[in-house]
Amino acid sequence: FFDIKRIVFLLVFIALSFCGSAQWFVAGDISVGLYNKESGDNLLGLKKQSFGINPAFGYIFGKVGVAYSMGYGIENQTEDILKGDIIAKKETRIQCLKFSPFVRYVICKFHDLSFYTDMVFRLSFESSKNISDGAFEFEKNVYGIELRPALSYWLTNRLVIFSKFNFITLGYYHTVGKSDIRTVENQFGFGLNNSTIVSTGLVYVFR
Repeated sequence: FFDIKRIVFLLVFIALSFCGSAQWFVAGDISVGLYNKESGDNLLGLKKQSFGINPAFGYIFGKVGVAYSMGYGIENQTEDILKGDIIAKKETRIQCLKFSPFVRYVICKFHDLSFYTDMVFRLSFESSKNISDGAFEFEKNVYGIELRPALSYWLTNRLVIFSKFNFITLGYYHTVGKSDIRTVENQFGFGLNNSTIVSTGLVYVFR
């Protein structure tokens, strides 16, 4: 028969040893995006301004880390649409709230520079509102998984700067739209659902 007390003691000892040797960290990044497009059939011009903030916390043990991120983003769109001989202006505001637990793996390290990738499990809620009349145009929920490469550099023994390469993030997304008609969409590819090409942030490590 197994000695239950010894097994419990061993499991607690292993857990405490793991937590004691792990590096706990808090992190965050801010992203700003600008987009401007002119020409089209009835669309004479499209401008987008986006802003996002993504705090995170977790720990890393050797080359493997586990963390949780919660982000908020907002995007303002201005469209110049040709309706007959009249140019109409439409302003739309899109807001997004997302929750993203992720697993990190450090692929390689050279002195203070590290290249790693995050496997992100994404859940986000998005809504679009017409600023002119205040009416909601659509709401959607996005469920996805991403492989997101990034670089980090140790500035000090506690402070790290990192850059996430959103444009080569490989992801699969299942989107459920809520408007007059319920829609379901599946997407797979690089750089999807990212309004900025690269986002940069800071990490503080508790040693």
